[in-house]
Amino acid sequence: PKPFSAGAWYGYNMAIEGLAAEYKNAGPGPVWGNPELLKKKLSEGGRNPNQSLELSRNRGFIAHDVLELLAQSEQDIAEGACWVEESVFGTRYGFAVLKWWELNKGTKWKPEQPVYSLSNGYAGTADLISQTEVVDLKTHKPAAGFTKPGQGPAYLSDLIQLRAYRTAWQEMSGSTTSGNRIVIARENGNFLEDTREVPEALWLQCLEMYKHLTAIGGGE
Repeated sequence: PKPFSAGAWYGYNMAIEGLAAEYKNAGPGPVWGNPELLKKKLSEGGRNPNQSLELSRNRGFIAHDVLELLAQSEQDIAEGACWVEESVFGTRYGFAVLKWWELNKGTKWKPEQPVYSLSNGYAGTADLISQTEVVDLKTHKPAAGFTKPGQGPAYLSDLIQLRAYRTAWQEMSGSTTSGNRIVIARENGNFLEDTREVPEALWLQCLEMYKHLTAIGGGE
């Protein structure tokens, strides 16, 4: 994840200034009427946009570390990482991964598997790959309306990313996968799964668009 954009900071600063103006004469203490003091107070508490992003990223790292440790048969260390996460952050993303693993540990998984496509010119790293399936772990909130028929908890971008990994893996391994899964670890220790698939053609169209934007200087 990149640091928040200028637009996010602009909204944050606007909110601070509006809050300070609203409570300038009524707030409980001088900090309320001073935008700079209020921002300093929030930053000291770890509540500015980039600090919030960093906290989310750290939680994501822990969840992925737990998954990798489990795939490497380091059950005790993985469980220890789960307790550390709960103690430090008050969240249970690692325990969600642990719960998912208990239901799927009978499969022979390759963790953190590099994948590449020479024909299409891209590479990445898949969280888990088995003989027949590619799995990617997420710690974001589920998509809105995911309980509706035909919908799912993963975002379209998740599914496209997973298709990219799957396409690359099939090319480099010479095998054909029969499915894919997005696993979304939840803060409360539970998890969601999304097994929807997008066509390979959709990913390749996205890739071509990205290459085009990069060529004309409009992509990052």
